[in-house]
Parts: sequence; structure tokens; C-alpha cells
Amino acid sequence: MSVTVLRRALTSVVAAALFLLAGAWSAPARAAQAPPPVKYYVVSSSYQGQPEFLFEIAQRFLGNGNRSTDIFDLNKGHLEPDGATVADPTKISPGWLLQLPNDAKGEGVITGVLPTLHFDPSGTPVKYYWIANGYKGKPEFLAEIAQRFLGNGARSTDIFALNKNRQEPDGQLLTDPAKLTPGWFVKLPDDAKGDGLIAGPLPFLGPAPPGQPAPSQGSAAAPTTTGSASTGAGASHSAPASAPASAPASSKSNSSSSSPVVLILAIAVPVLVIAALVWWALRAGLFAKLGAGMRGRRSRKPSPAAPRDDAAAWTIDRVLRTLATACVQAGRPLPGVAAVVVGTDTLTLRLARPDEQPPDGWSAEHQGRSWAAPLRLLQSAPVDDALPAPYPRLVSTGDSDQGRVLLNLAEAHGVISLEGDARLARTLVADWVRELSGSPWSRGTVVLRIGFGSGASAAGSGSGSSSGSASGEMPGVEDAPNIEAAAAILDEADGGVLVLARAPGGREPERISTLAGTADGRWSVVVLGSLKNASWRLVADATGTLDTGLLGEPVRLHGKRPLEHA
Repeated sequence: MSVTVLRRALTSVVAAALFLLAGAWSAPARAAQAPPPVKYYVVSSSYQGQPEFLFEIAQRFLGNGNRSTDIFDLNKGHLEPDGATVADPTKISPGWLLQLPNDAKGEGVITGVLPTLHFDPSGTPVKYYWIANGYKGKPEFLAEIAQRFLGNGARSTDIFALNKNRQEPDGQLLTDPAKLTPGWFVKLPDDAKGDGLIAGPLPFLGPAPPGQPAPSQGSAAAPTTTGSASTGAGASHSAPASAPASAPASSKSNSSSSSPVVLILAIAVPVLVIAALVWWALRAGLFAKLGAGMRGRRSRKPSPAAPRDDAAAWTIDRVLRTLATACVQAGRPLPGVAAVVVGTDTLTLRLARPDEQPPDGWSAEHQGRSWAAPLRLLQSAPVDDALPAPYPRLVSTGDSDQGRVLLNLAEAHGVISLEGDARLARTLVADWVRELSGSPWSRGTVVLRIGFGSGASAAGSGSGSSSGSASGEMPGVEDAPNIEAAAAILDEADGGVLVLARAPGGREPERISTLAGTADGRWSVVVLGSLKNASWRLVADATGTLDTGLLGEPVRLHGKRPLEHA
């Protein structure tokens, strides 16, 4: 590193610090425009057949009914969507949005920025439902909502038709029946019934009705669901006289934060001081003898783990299990699937061998080389949960023009070599290991890493360094320094995925080929690096694409998100 480079870097640091100082004064205004996410709940028409009231809500979500005072304090004076103000702790109405303390938990709680909504009390009453963080521990989707409130998952199409292209509280449009976001609400058919519904005028974005002031942003919590729809939106719920008296309110959730100006000054001032010292050192020649060995030594930071996409993973797992169920019902075996492509509204299977006899709900295309089915129908198709996951070695590779692409490592029937850009290849393998350990379709799959180091965070970062027990944090992942040390696992395990940090040498290629080529397909073998006689050769290009040789088009690695499920 030359002195000139240091000077240029120092100039950039000083400019950045000055920019932070200049932005300090406008930070409070910007912060005011971006309210933080909170936990909130939408009052429903009833819960377990009884009108809702604050004591019961506090008992359900906070574990202590006396904490109803905390909820009231958070919402006192807030303007609700119907134009009413929260003023009496004994009276709440269906459709009101109640902010909850940060420790609230349970079905019906929503986490997000409070929406600005209102509705016209004189509007036509309908039945609607607010999408919560989850239901029975799983993300919500239309087929499950239709099954719960209409008794038939196939009627998810009715719900989608009622809500298609309608603007949701976060400003987005509901355009894809497979994608729902907590904090959205969906209008339901008139025959809907069950705990969680609200009956009343549908909330909307936009100007408030004449004579009604608009609720301020974040003035109330977003609607959630609980209770069967029986009471109009305008009717208030009063707490029963027998409800225990609330104890003194505990302290409010701490919403105040350090001043952005102080925070920025605390960062910028030390940076300027350090910059001045470095500048003095440069002038004094203290950096003149930086070793030539430093040239070219640039350490790469580990690539950050891609965020989880629980809803997508759960959806894909479900639709693949519907395929397994349909094949059993049709009395036919599962098809060999080399790749799965998840589009906006269609799921496509690229078959390893042509098959023109798909089960009901699927259509054969390209002379039986692929099967396709609409996602909206698959989500409501029957599922036999007793059947095992049909393709437990699926891994995400990226996106093509048709959608998200997953490869089935089990269909290679030989060694898979991952070649090309070493950093991208290593990062891709790291994502595969995390996905095989955490996705809902691969639970119980053994992943054995060879040569990544003990604890092999290297496989999780693409850096080649080791920093602890990464495998201990990922169920089913084991590490070994070489093939000989892994002999016991290879012989005793029922099979899984074997990942090698480098091309094998000595007698290892023969051992690897034998493992990968067994007729029962016990082990899928992935090798980082070029390998002769590989069944699949996947080439990662420095431009961020992966040539699989299976799809007829490259897959874009940029922005890839592995599908995991906690």
C-alpha cells in the first residue's frame, strides 16, 4: 500500500465524516418520517364467542390481565380508523388498532409499522381478516385461511378474486395469491365464519370521510384477527363488571432513543481526530516503509448469510408434498426431478427422464420433459403429512427468467463439480449447507463437510477461515478433515450430501466416485473445483451467473436467497 493510496483513503474518510456532520441536523426530520416497527393487534368482533376487552387481550398476549393499563397508556388519545378516540379503557370497537408492549406474543400479534387507515362508519359492512405473523407456528396463506373460515381450501380463489389488485396498508397491491404479508387484510365471502373475523366497513387508505379527522401515522396498532364476526364495526365492547381491576400501569415501552445528532457527532468527531493523527504520520514519513508484502494482500470479508424466506420455503415444501400425495393417489411413483423452477404463479418441474403421465392437477410439457401446475391450485390441493418429503436434497441456485431455481442433488447419480469463480462457488456451497440444514423439505438430511476445518465456518463464509462450531449451530451438519476420518459416518449414515472443499487426490477419487455412483443414491457428492468424469459440471462466473448445463440458460446468482425455515 503506497503513501499516495493512504492519502486518497484519508481524504475519503475526512469527506465522509464531514458528510455525517452535515447530515446530523437533518437526521431528526428524516427519523420522524420513518416510524419504527412495533407490535400491534386489531380488535375483532369477538374472541371465543365473547366481546373483546383490554383485560382479556392483556391476559392473552402479555400473560397478565392487569397489564391492560400498559395497553391503554400506549393508545390513550389515539385516533382510530372510525374517527373515535381511545379514551375509556372499558370500551373498544372491532377494527380498532391497538399498539402492544414489545413483549407481547401469541397468534394475532402483528409486527410492523403502524398503518394510517380509516373507514366510513356508514359504509357497507363486510367480513374481513387481518394477516398476522403466523397461525399455529406457520406463515399464513390463502388456502389455509379459506380452509379455516370457509371450510374449503380450494375457495382461496374466491378470496383472491375479492382482493386482487387492492391496495394494502403498506401501499403494496395484492397481485400474487401465493404471497401475503403480516399487516395486510383480506375481504372474505359473506359465508365466512370463525374466530378472527371482523364485520364492518372495510378499512382503506386515502382521505378521511367528510367531517372525520384522519388518524395520525402510528396512532394505533394494525388490525389482527381473533373472534367470530358477529358484531358491527361501530359497536363498542365494554369490559365485564367482573373483570379484575387493573393494577398500576407498568412503565411504558421505552420509545425514546438517543438523539441522532449526538450519535452522529459521537462517530464523526473521533473519525476526524484519528484522520488528523494519520495525516500527521504521513507528513512525518512514518508509513514510508510499509512492506511490499502488504501489496496485494486484501482480505475478503465473509459473505453475509442471506436472509431467511420462511414463507416461500414453507410454500414450496407444501406444493411438493401435494405432488407426492397426488402420485400416491394415482398409484404411480414419483418422477425423477432434476430441477424445480418457482415462478410468479406456476411451479415447473424439470424431469430427469421424460414422463407424459402426470397426476391430476399437473400438465406435461415439452414431450414430458417437464411438468407444470398453478401455485394457487397446489396450495389448496390435499396433502398427506405422513408421506416423507419427496426431494430432500433440493438446494437453491438463484433466479432464471422463469423464476427461482432449485436443483435436486440426488439426481446427479455421480459427482457434482462446482467450478469457476472460487469465491462465488464457495459462497454458493455455504448457502447450500445452511439450506440443507434448515429447510422444511430436508429435515434429517445429513451433510458431511470434508476439509473445511473444525467447526467449518469457512463453509459458511467462503473465506477459508475457521471460527468456531458452525456445524454445531446447524442440525445434521458434520465435519471431518479427510475421507478416511469420515469413514464411520459414511458407512453408518443412511446417506446425505458430502461436500469436499477441494478436488480429491490419491485414492480419494475412486472412493468418491463409488459413493456417488451407488444405485441406491445414498450420497450426493459436491466438489469445489474441477474434477474429471463429473456427472454435473456447474460453473460460477465472476459476473454472478451459474451455468448448470441443465436448464438451457444461466442462473443469476446475484440477489439469491436460500430458502430456510426456522
